[in-house]
Amino acid sequence: MPASPGSHPVRVRLEGALLRGRAVYFSIIRPWTQPTGHENANASARESVTFTILDVVVVVVCLGAALLARRNLAQQRGDRRGAFRLAFFFFCVLILLWLTRGHLLASVGTFGMFLISLCTSVFCGVVIWTVYIALEPYVRRRWPQTLISWSSVLIGRIRDPIVAVTS
Repeated sequence: MPASPGSHPVRVRLEGALLRGRAVYFSIIRPWTQPTGHENANASARESVTFTILDVVVVVVCLGAALLARRNLAQQRGDRRGAFRLAFFFFCVLILLWLTRGHLLASVGTFGMFLISLCTSVFCGVVIWTVYIALEPYVRRRWPQTLISWSSVLIGRIRDPIVAVTS
């Protein structure tokens, strides 16, 4: 690159790619160009603090739910059937979302993505089950109509008057 008198030359890097002997990609990398994938490298301290606080809250909620669920199971409290229904519903919704979002091909990559989706869905179902078992006795004591109405919806009784859906 020719430099004008009194200026310093700028170093650039050229990158290219070939596919079967044909050029398919070229890029000029200047010193001020950030590498791809590092767009968020300069995340603000506020975002870091926010995500750290959210992580701590999630861990505390999961641990608290696990301890409460263990206590409720030991005391034979909690609606295990309702918890399973809700967890299974969330599992099915997450699997259906994965099925409808992607362009599925018969390949090893798709199978790997299916396994990841399956594990994520099972994990979310277990978390929902645990939180339900932990909170259900307390919710049933204070707001029993809430549990009755969503239970009716999950088992298919949409027209039940407690659901408050009219046609």
